[in-house]
Amino acid sequence: MNPKKRLVTWIGHSDLRAMGETLGGSAPEEVVAPRHAPGNTATGRGPIGTLVSRIDFHRVHLLSDHKGPHENYSRPLEEVVDQFVQWLEVPVTLHRVQLRVPTSYEEVFRVSDEVLRGIWSQMDHKNETLCIHLSSGTPTMAAVWLLLAKTRYPAKLYQTYENEAREEAVPFDIQLDFLPELLKEPDRALHRLATALPSEVEGFEQLVGQSRNLLAAVGRAKRAAIREVNVLLLGESGTGKEMFARAMHRASLRGKNDRDYKRFIAVNCAAIPRELLEGELFGVAKGAATQTEERPGAFELAHEGTLFLDEVGECSLDHQAKLLRALQPRPGDSPCVRWIRRVGGKEEKPFNVRVIAATNRNLLETMAQGGFRDDLYYRLATVTIDLPALRERKPDIPLLANDILARINRDFAATEPGYKPRTLTAAAMRRLREHPWPGNIRELYNVLVQAAVMSDENEIARRDIEASLAQMPAGSATGPFSRHRGEHFNLKQRLREIEAVFIADALEDADNNQTRAAKLLGITQQALSKKLSSPRRNSG
Repeated sequence: MNPKKRLVTWIGHSDLRAMGETLGGSAPEEVVAPRHAPGNTATGRGPIGTLVSRIDFHRVHLLSDHKGPHENYSRPLEEVVDQFVQWLEVPVTLHRVQLRVPTSYEEVFRVSDEVLRGIWSQMDHKNETLCIHLSSGTPTMAAVWLLLAKTRYPAKLYQTYENEAREEAVPFDIQLDFLPELLKEPDRALHRLATALPSEVEGFEQLVGQSRNLLAAVGRAKRAAIREVNVLLLGESGTGKEMFARAMHRASLRGKNDRDYKRFIAVNCAAIPRELLEGELFGVAKGAATQTEERPGAFELAHEGTLFLDEVGECSLDHQAKLLRALQPRPGDSPCVRWIRRVGGKEEKPFNVRVIAATNRNLLETMAQGGFRDDLYYRLATVTIDLPALRERKPDIPLLANDILARINRDFAATEPGYKPRTLTAAAMRRLREHPWPGNIRELYNVLVQAAVMSDENEIARRDIEASLAQMPAGSATGPFSRHRGEHFNLKQRLREIEAVFIADALEDADNNQTRAAKLLGITQQALSKKLSSPRRNSG
């Protein structure tokens, strides 16, 4: 059965004028003729009238910002719009909205996104298709529709021209092909739209950061999320692979109404003993062993949802073979239908499961060494997404640290009466940026928890961070104290950077009192003041 079509578009003045010309009257622009007045209804029905007369839509949503008197109409625009809705003679839901400037990208985006979000949440996505008409309204409205249809709300696009309607194929990807060009536009509203942070992308609200590496990963994840394909997340331990998988589930059609993640099932393949992993994945049939009760496996529990296989690279070759069989599509089945047989069972049953796998291993190297099946790798890695290590996201460290510390403060305040929220000093934040974070976000969280627990002050100082950091192997430091063998660097510049670190620490310890700080440094206050005002130091 073909899915029903639900149309969304703006009402433009060309639509209202077309109604007037079709209905007739002394002045078509006045649109004063009654609904069934004689007139030429075969041509000139305008963008919306043409589209709904040629395509069968089971529901039409029209947005209108028309209100009050207008020089081209003899009646208030609200009445003209009401007549237009009746004139279409199709089921219409009218959304009256307010726009101060119909050519403002910021306003049009806000209103369009709000209306589409409500429509999207009410749709039966198994049996309905969202359709958007680009030809009606201002060019700004059409541009915003295109952005939303190719990013947040996957939709079919239609255009009308000379009384003909056609589905429009857009031969590019908005996020990778078009946004870089949009960024060159001077319009600041469009710029903000084009550079939406992960927290502004539906489903990815919990991800914090704005570094180029993170945005690239989020872009790939969002594009893959809305498609029924297997995904392999690659990245070091602690880079947030499960958080990414959850975000992709929420951004997919499977997760739109799954706010509590009831259909998101996570299995850590490295944490389950090998002899038990098969039962965890595929379930156990009654009587499979002595005193064994039947129980469903992860594939069954994730039916109509998402199964996250964490550390899939730790599976034995035997388990890999069983996974490959489960992931192998059968002729005529949709891509996510998995045929599963419980341990000790006799029959296979189908379950609709989207699979996202993750590993911190280099599976290509493991494959070359015979430790991972190449056929399973290519089955899992329909789309691969590399998650950047925290050391590759230096601009995100302050954002992450403040976000994590805010959560720590909330958790501590909930159980500790009188707890005073902790904040990070500038020197402490600099120390966080210098650290290479081999444990990534997980290590950052542990360091901040320890610092918040052990600090006697409301402010977490650099010394608190130093005390909380695990002992690092020699040669792994970053910042002004780091140097790799054979590396060329400017000694004078490096010495200025090291001096700046000690000056900043002394000022923090002295509560920004220059006389006390100079005493800690073993120099005069005049010498310290001169160093602080040095142009080379300020520019470095």
